[in-house]
Amino acid sequence: EFPDAVTTRGTKHLIKLVDSINKKYDPYVLFLTQIKDIEYFKIAKDIDYNYYKNYILAKKAGVQFLAYKCKIDPNEIVIDKKIEIIDE
Repeated sequence: EFPDAVTTRGTKHLIKLVDSINKKYDPYVLFLTQIKDIEYFKIAKDIDYNYYKNYILAKKAGVQFLAYKCKIDPNEIVIDKKIEIIDE
């Protein structure tokens, strides 16, 4: 889950991304996780409900959200597989 603490900065970024749509941009948010065997990703609305609320608004406005897990070994970190974002 993201965030792990209240993030007013993250909320501000979501609002700016929504505004960028009005300026003809095609905004994306990319979540990368380094947790082994993760199967899905979700927004921690129990930690920061305001961020969650703005995430839903941004998604409805057209901001694209992607989540990927990484493979980690002692020599490198590699983006591995796309994982589902759960909105519940």
